[in-house]
Amino acid sequence: MIKRAFTLLEVLLALSILTSSVFVLSQLHMRALFRVIRDRNEIEKIFLVKKDLYKLFFKADKKAWPKEEKPQINKLENPEMVITSYVRDIDAKSSLKKFKDKIFIAQSEGEWKSGHLEQRAKIVSFVLKPPKEKEKK
Repeated sequence: MIKRAFTLLEVLLALSILTSSVFVLSQLHMRALFRVIRDRNEIEKIFLVKKDLYKLFFKADKKAWPKEEKPQINKLENPEMVITSYVRDIDAKSSLKKFKDKIFIAQSEGEWKSGHLEQRAKIVSFVLKPPKEKEKK
């Protein structure tokens, strides 16, 4: 009776194919894991820029807007980044100039380093101007 079995060469070839496929899959898994970590850090920084814009938006003295031409600069240490926020009127050359009496622009921009690259996120919002008080006669 003849016994059927795999030869040593066939077993070694199967093991090498299995090993190489596991190696490729683990590399893909590691790359995906590092990408998730990098994207999470980037989302966290974008959230901080958005939070700074909301602080500007919910500022108590909105009647002082947009007289404040000076940008507010917020330097964070952890994570290390710089957030610049400001409010400005709509430019006279803009296609939105007909809304100049009703809205103005609030903007927040964050800058940080990610590895050797400079990253930047800018969030712009249109804010309604408070109604003008009518003069009493």
